[in-house]
Amino acid sequence: MDFEDRLQKEQEINDRLANEIADLKAKAGLLLSSAESRPRHERGSAVKKAVHEIAILLGGPLEERQRQKKESDERLAALRLRAQSESALSKRNQRKPAGTASQPLLLKYRSPVKRGILTELIRYRRAKDLEICRGLDADGAVELPDK
Repeated sequence: MDFEDRLQKEQEINDRLANEIADLKAKAGLLLSSAESRPRHERGSAVKKAVHEIAILLGGPLEERQRQKKESDERLAALRLRAQSESALSKRNQRKPAGTASQPLLLKYRSPVKRGILTELIRYRRAKDLEICRGLDADGAVELPDK
């Protein structure tokens, strides 16, 4: 799978998760409004039941989708950052020496591993080596060596 396909697939996953989160929140709102519209003598038990169902809904599926969406947002941001850096590299007509101060930091590194490490350090300033490796692995931006 090439880079553009991964970016498009991640965007589709992100959109699907956003829709599922919106659907779950809408369902919670419907449960409550349905309970509140009951006749007065049924309203108390209906609201209790709706609150219980909403708690189950918000406690499990919604939290899981929000966690997945957050991870997807992070992967998408890393993929977009990579696309921007690669685009900037390819658009350059003349190459400046790597040590020039006017050159953006991401453009100083031609190695995708070094750019990936820099991206992780930009995202998580105090990241340790294991966190950086996990970020590179989760991001999928760089093929890591076997050993």
